[in-house]
Amino acid sequence: MGNMIEDLSKKVLERYDFGDIMTFVMESFGANRLILRVPVHEESEIFKTIYDSEGKGPVLEEKRDVLSAYYLSYDKPLFIANFKKDIFSHSDIIDDGVKGIEVVPIVFSGRVVGIMYMVFYSHDKVEELKVKIEEILPFLGLIVAYRLKELELSESALLDKLTNLPSSTYFWQRLDEEFKRAKRYSRKFSLMLIDIDDLKKVNETYGHRTCDMLLRKFAELARSHFRRTDIVARFGGDEFAVILPETGMQNIYQVAEGFRLRVMSTTFEIEFGPRLNITVSVAAICYPTVYLEPDALVEKLLEGIKEAKEEGGNRTVLIKQ
Repeated sequence: MGNMIEDLSKKVLERYDFGDIMTFVMESFGANRLILRVPVHEESEIFKTIYDSEGKGPVLEEKRDVLSAYYLSYDKPLFIANFKKDIFSHSDIIDDGVKGIEVVPIVFSGRVVGIMYMVFYSHDKVEELKVKIEEILPFLGLIVAYRLKELELSESALLDKLTNLPSSTYFWQRLDEEFKRAKRYSRKFSLMLIDIDDLKKVNETYGHRTCDMLLRKFAELARSHFRRTDIVARFGGDEFAVILPETGMQNIYQVAEGFRLRVMSTTFEIEFGPRLNITVSVAAICYPTVYLEPDALVEKLLEGIKEAKEEGGNRTVLIKQ
């Protein structure tokens, strides 16, 4: 086992790559699959997968995981071969070929920061496995904590600091991903661009502070209005963009109009400031109804916003070609 720690240390020092390290750990223990999940906050049932050797699902996707939440209270590895408990019934980790799972709580600074699952299709060396894992646990805790700090820094770079929404950089990344998925699997998605009408007047009348607070309030409204699966991002100064997976031409106009009307009927109360009523101009487009690359789709949306503004604002433009 000492050789494994030496090899792992060497791998970290020579060329740090979290995926390579997890693959090395999986192969060293003879596991058939390795999954590592972390809670979005302490004691949460919502987890994100930060590593899966089979690459199932998008990395960092957040979803409810009762099984992982259950094992957050454990601080020692545990081998499971009986999956009759209810917590295993809906787990995406269990399939017919699984004969055993080593559940490994990852501990750092005295608390469990994640749950690692080593999945086995046979289990003839359980006691030996337990001893090996306990020896390497402190090292694993350090590696995972470092990875979480990496992800935190990466995610903060993709966050708009004022509104706490994803930034335009994140929007373009997700748009490229959604476009590739839709094109490959013959799926659909829609895009919306939302421009706050006359935001410059708010700034000139009430100042930067009120304008910033209005943008934060508006971001909160947009985040709460759309589905959890939709991506709402700050696209520019007074513009917001929304990616709506699996939303087609027959629905997108109603969705866009619904949001425009909600904004028009909402009074934004600014702390120690005015009560503001605003309107928005919205442009919407659907792929593959409009069969264009991501850059060209966004260009069409910008043209739609320009058209809405020229007509006085507070309207929705649906782009059909």
